[in-house]
Amino acid sequence: MDFLNYKLRKFNQVILFLVFISIIYFFMISCGSSGAVGSSMKGEIIEPVIKLVTAGGQSGLSRSGLEKTLELSLWDSYETTLLQNKGTWGNAPPTKDEFCVVSGVNSGFPIGTQVYIMEEATCLWVLHKHVGKNSRYNLSLTKVKSVETGQVGWTWSKSVKITE
Repeated sequence: MDFLNYKLRKFNQVILFLVFISIIYFFMISCGSSGAVGSSMKGEIIEPVIKLVTAGGQSGLSRSGLEKTLELSLWDSYETTLLQNKGTWGNAPPTKDEFCVVSGVNSGFPIGTQVYIMEEATCLWVLHKHVGKNSRYNLSLTKVKSVETGQVGWTWSKSVKITE
């Protein structure tokens, strides 16, 4: 009888261990999915309007009342680089900030296009190189995918409005 109880306890331990491993495996599979289109947020392309940042007296950089409408553009990729930026608080020394660098003006999605929001760039500044001129903007880039065509690219973060 003791031998039978011993075998039954061992069998129960093995079953319990297998159930435990199955539960862990299930959670790893269900929590590990990322980047799938079904889990992406949806958005809509809007006109990208930014407030310009100017050098301002005692406060370093400041937001002026001036606004600029950026051209809708879509880039395949971007590069990152550290560039010197003016100090932002009083007489603070200049700092090096991470910039996303994009070149040219490419045709973007028309206003109103429904998109999936795939990814956000880590930079808070963009250096836009175009027509022999470099412009610095205090915004980021967002990777989007057109719901209709499936076209993917990076665009101004201010040109995407989250809808879902």
